[in-house]
Amino acid sequence: MAPVRRRSAISRRRRVPFPDIPGASLQSRLDAIESWSPDIGLWVRAALDPRGARDRAVRSAAALLAQPSRSAAAKELEAQLGRYLANVWPRDRQKPAPPASASPLRRELWRIAYLTDGEGLRFRTIFDLIELPQE
Repeated sequence: MAPVRRRSAISRRRRVPFPDIPGASLQSRLDAIESWSPDIGLWVRAALDPRGARDRAVRSAAALLAQPSRSAAAKELEAQLGRYLANVWPRDRQKPAPPASASPLRRELWRIAYLTDGEGLRFRTIFDLIELPQE
């Protein structure tokens, strides 16, 4: 008689299916993953398109600052990011996601720091990434 193989714990876990949308683009699939789990979505986007994820985080952070001009927003974001990297990032760098209690700006600063490996961004890079506000 053949020995009975037991199923491993991994095969018994419930698996969440990958969003299979027929004819959907990669962008729409990434959006579906991000809506399901923002942290996993960030990781997948960073793996597939690290610059695009960083650029979106910079634009989101600049929008939260609500400055009157691109240069003011870039200057303020550079200062905020520099302070965050110096004071908070050493504690937050080991966390898999931004703290739940963090403000929306602090979450975007965490994403920028995560996507740039703790390196700051210069004023010119931030300025070039920020879009002009719609009037």
